[in-house]
Amino acid sequence: YLLTVDKTTTPAALARPMREEYVYESPPLPPDEDVYSEKIPAAVELLISYLEVAGLSTDDLFGGDPTVRELNDVIGSLSSGRTRDVAAVCRGSAQLAAASLAAYIRSLPEPLVGPPHYEALCAAVDIEPYGERVASVRDTLGGMPESTQTVLHRLFRFLSTLASRSAARGNSAEALAQVWTAMITPTYERGRALLRNEFRLVGLLLQQYACIFEGSLDAYEAPELPLPATLAGGGGNWVRTKASLLRDSQGRFKIQVREDECGIYLDVIAPTDVADDRGQLRERDYLVTLQRRKVEQLTLPQVRNLIRDAGSILEMEVRRYVTSASAASEADRAAAAERQQREAAQLERYQQQVQQQMAAPPPQAAPLFEPDEPAPPSHHAASQQPSPASQPPPPSAVRYASRQALSFERLPTAAAKPPASERGRSGTPPSSAPSSDLLGLDLLSGPPVPAAAPAPPAAIALGSRALYRSQTVTVTAIHRDDPSGDYYTVKFPSGELRDVDGPLHPLPPHPPTPSADPPAGWASDLFGGGGGGGGGGTQTGTGMSAAKLDAETEELKRARRAPREPRPLLRRTPAAPTSRLPPASR
Repeated sequence: YLLTVDKTTTPAALARPMREEYVYESPPLPPDEDVYSEKIPAAVELLISYLEVAGLSTDDLFGGDPTVRELNDVIGSLSSGRTRDVAAVCRGSAQLAAASLAAYIRSLPEPLVGPPHYEALCAAVDIEPYGERVASVRDTLGGMPESTQTVLHRLFRFLSTLASRSAARGNSAEALAQVWTAMITPTYERGRALLRNEFRLVGLLLQQYACIFEGSLDAYEAPELPLPATLAGGGGNWVRTKASLLRDSQGRFKIQVREDECGIYLDVIAPTDVADDRGQLRERDYLVTLQRRKVEQLTLPQVRNLIRDAGSILEMEVRRYVTSASAASEADRAAAAERQQREAAQLERYQQQVQQQMAAPPPQAAPLFEPDEPAPPSHHAASQQPSPASQPPPPSAVRYASRQALSFERLPTAAAKPPASERGRSGTPPSSAPSSDLLGLDLLSGPPVPAAAPAPPAAIALGSRALYRSQTVTVTAIHRDDPSGDYYTVKFPSGELRDVDGPLHPLPPHPPTPSADPPAGWASDLFGGGGGGGGGGTQTGTGMSAAKLDAETEELKRARRAPREPRPLLRRTPAAPTSRLPPASR
């Protein structure tokens, strides 16, 4: 008879799923009565010896994530004695050797720090005097089995060396304490106070290794290691969040999961090219449900297979330990993201406006002057082509475009001023009525003398007077270094100096102040001829006596010495000029 053997029912085939999903249980440590066996398992000694050489320069030594099958292969090869070459078994990977060491210690039948010494060690870290605390931990460890003390001694000697001498990232005392607290303590459910004391105990073993395990007397007080976020106080609590992730254009969810003593968590959340809920997730968020299945009932390989075999949508629920400090930082992060989004929107609107302005046709330049108004002459033209002083300004206001494209208000129309020769010598406005200066002399009715031609206005020069915006100013400097035109430094009546480039209308210089006494020969100029001709020595040519003429002269002098009323600079009401006195002789 031929016997057919089903290969799927062989012991090797039955053991294959367990080999790929569960780490084999490590053999127990030898009891104290067995004096011939090794106190430290061969696999532990070989792995630690290899890591003391190759692990000090490896970043995040215990952060590797090998498969369960790789761990079982390494532990089985070293425990069976088939080989002692750790580098060959681990293929030169220090992280695989470190993960195998942690898996072997974790898979022991009894934890290294377990009952009945577990409670005593957790209570010892609460002792207030630091020296008594270290002594209590040392004495409690001294009551453990010899094999347990030996393994702890060998393990923490390596971990203490790694924390103090390694220059690589991720090998600090805080990181090592967080990893190895779950490896040497019990696996059953415990309260937060015990979990906090476990971390403090492992930190104390790392800091005071020489005093606790080797009996060194050179103990020093060191500050406790900071508690991780999951164990720190501050009124924190666990917050649950639901999210749905979508596959990207390449069919990937782009997340990675790992496992620690608190469960399976999200280690990497990479950005993607689709819109989903990954913005609500954070790294180190622990999975509660995945595809509506409880994660606590699944192993890490099963979780990864579930993610791999999911459809286009991956539904999950995570929990996150949130403290007051983390909540504040989360609020700050949200505010910063909102501010960045607002600034990006403002920048986008500004770029759109710039593009619209560049695409729009250039605006037509408006004329500098109105069509019905002549352009004001330039300062050079005004200085080279003088206009009559009696010519009034243009009837409508002039808009003058300066270098800064400023528009000035319209100036009120000013009437032409009569020349100085036509104004009364007393400074009062002339009138069409006969003057009272000569008290009704018959000579006022003589024929008028034609007015002399007005003098040309003075050009804009240093020290000259000009009209600027209805104010009389004095030009103190002329600047010709500007390509767009000349500008001037003027002094206002208040004493203020200012640079202007607006229109300056030149004003005539101040008239000479008349003398109190009439000039010599004024009578002959006024009445014509000399004295004594055609009559007697006591009468003028018209029959006026000398006494009467002297009286009139004195009256005229007194009128000229009288105070003058102030005359306005602008807005003078024009008046008809009076005729000059006819010439007469005494």
